[in-house]
Amino acid sequence: MDRNRTHRRRDASRRLGRSCPGAVLLIVGLLVAGGCARLREWGWTDRAPGRALSLHRFADPGLISGEATQVVGSPDGMQRVGILRQPVLGNREIPSAELVDGDRPERPAVRLHLDRQGAALWMQTCVSTPGDSLAVLLDGFYWYTLTIPRAVDTQSILLDGPIGRSEAEALVKGLPTSYRDYHRMKRPF
Repeated sequence: MDRNRTHRRRDASRRLGRSCPGAVLLIVGLLVAGGCARLREWGWTDRAPGRALSLHRFADPGLISGEATQVVGSPDGMQRVGILRQPVLGNREIPSAELVDGDRPERPAVRLHLDRQGAALWMQTCVSTPGDSLAVLLDGFYWYTLTIPRAVDTQSILLDGPIGRSEAEALVKGLPTSYRDYHRMKRPF
């Protein structure tokens, strides 16, 4: 009886071994065929490049970089600042933005529009620490320092840092996509 059981297992494993490449090809074919049809439905084509934007508090100068803090640099590497890792606001709370042309059209300001959670966080920040500074990070690099205003308009934030028009337009175009990605409903299949 032991011998029959061994032969049956060996035969089953041989059959499984022969059918595995076929099964793998079938599964890959179904994923490719079904995936391509759903790409447009899921909105994964013709997407604007996502831009990571976050506002962080500055770390105390004597604090050693660790789990709660980090040192970030500017894109050109000329400036390094210590920040707290946990952002005050980020892409999760910014559903949209718009360009605000001022006296210099080549360097427009960007007005960030906040959702309810972002507006509540920004109001709390403006009420508790007006006049303090926040580090504005764009794609993980230090962009510039934002002075926290008094709580007059807590539905939006005006960023007038040193950014060119093309980068500002890319930021405005990419923020809604990043917001939707953070708040996408998890689909079971």
